[in-house]
Amino acid sequence: MGKIALVIADTYQNKNLSIFALDKSMAWNKISQVYTLSDIHFYPGSTHIPMASMLTKDRIESLKILLNISQEKYYLFINWDSIVCSPAKWQDQFMAYDYIGTPLWIDENAYLPGSQNFSIFSRNLLMEFVTLFGSSHDGNWTNHEVYMHSNHFLKLGFNLAHHSKSKHFSYESGPILDQTFGVSGSANFPLFLNESELLPNANEFNSRQSNPSALLNYLKYSIETGKFELFKTSVENLVNKPNLKKAIQFELLMNPLSELPKIIQSFNSGKNLYL
Repeated sequence: MGKIALVIADTYQNKNLSIFALDKSMAWNKISQVYTLSDIHFYPGSTHIPMASMLTKDRIESLKILLNISQEKYYLFINWDSIVCSPAKWQDQFMAYDYIGTPLWIDENAYLPGSQNFSIFSRNLLMEFVTLFGSSHDGNWTNHEVYMHSNHFLKLGFNLAHHSKSKHFSYESGPILDQTFGVSGSANFPLFLNESELLPNANEFNSRQSNPSALLNYLKYSIETGKFELFKTSVENLVNKPNLKKAIQFELLMNPLSELPKIIQSFNSGKNLYL
């Protein structure tokens, strides 16, 4: 198996979570080169490709540069909230496809083909992707562009991985059948990573995660997996955590009898009702 390029895009002012994602993913020994698509050069040893924003037009321009300056046949795309979590779970068969992404669970035995949040593109598919979106796509980038245009790629003969294979590649939602090579969605990090790895950036995850449901799952999974110090650090100092306040309001709206808001409050009043 040949080497593969590692690619991450980030225009947030604070790059700590992307540095964490890169450090964690670099534990996999198949990486040939790291490319950062960003407003600044933030990762030592990487090749920096300027990218002004996360808008589609800016991403496409950065991908054009990536293709011009790189020679790799495959590219692993990660994000601040999608990383390599279990290098030993890599399968060479993952590179038998032009695209393999993170399957999205819909209902029993039903998946969408895969999110780009954690994905591998062949060079040929990435070139076609850039050509397609460079001429016809405006607005904000989504993580489901390959899925939404899968018929276009399939008609051209590209091989897109079925969920029966991609469910071993990366996890985002649905039943956890086994440890996967990668994980997508920071809410899932407590399920796959050690507490010691997550604690240094606990407050960063909180401030970056604006989706109330995802933040609540992050906290619930912290409790369920016994990562009580992570939970404690994540919910302390509530007054300075607007995303957490919104998550509590959302939880009470969806489940008025939930005990979670009371537990969170206990860590902000000098009383510990949970541990």
